[in-house]
Amino acid sequence: MAASIYNAVTELIGQTPLLRLSRFSERQGVRAELLGKLELFNPNHSVKDRIALAMIEQAERDGLIKPGDTIAETTSGNTGIGVASIAAAKGYRFRVYINDFVSIERSKIIQAYGAEVVPFSTVPGFADHYEASDGDFVAATRWLVAQVAEAEPDVHFLQQLQNPANPRVHELTTGPEIWRDTQGKLDMFVASVGTGGTLSGIGRY
Repeated sequence: MAASIYNAVTELIGQTPLLRLSRFSERQGVRAELLGKLELFNPNHSVKDRIALAMIEQAERDGLIKPGDTIAETTSGNTGIGVASIAAAKGYRFRVYINDFVSIERSKIIQAYGAEVVPFSTVPGFADHYEASDGDFVAATRWLVAQVAEAEPDVHFLQQLQNPANPRVHELTTGPEIWRDTQGKLDMFVASVGTGGTLSGIGRY
């Protein structure tokens, strides 16, 4: 049988497998059939690869980025890794504004893709604006985007927190994959949210 040969890392995103969590169900006394969606099979081992690709390609379709531009984003880690990988594959520069508490390992992975890592603490005025907004990270991020956009018109922020391509990719890919692989025999969907990757589980009674 011929091996599958792909032309870009972007072609490897999605179509992740489901795994029956039999031992976990048995230990926990769960009567449901539990299935886990293994997003770790994406190239950068995270569900965030999906949203990174979707937001970049939507920006391309909308004419918001062009060759020579710099993509930018704020992140706590995995989104930055995904965007860094895809930006490198597509030939864009990438700058990530990152929380200072993010592990040095994540920063090094992002830098390994050729991206620029900028800790929030090094951005003049960010800490003051964050404090003035009573710790509203979204408001502080909007301020940062506006400051950079005014100073550097060739920098495009993906703005994952308000980018409709972010949730839409799950409607277009993740959901249909789960429905197809379970043949529509699905009673419950569970997903965690947070600064790390997403672990999803499916239950069928």
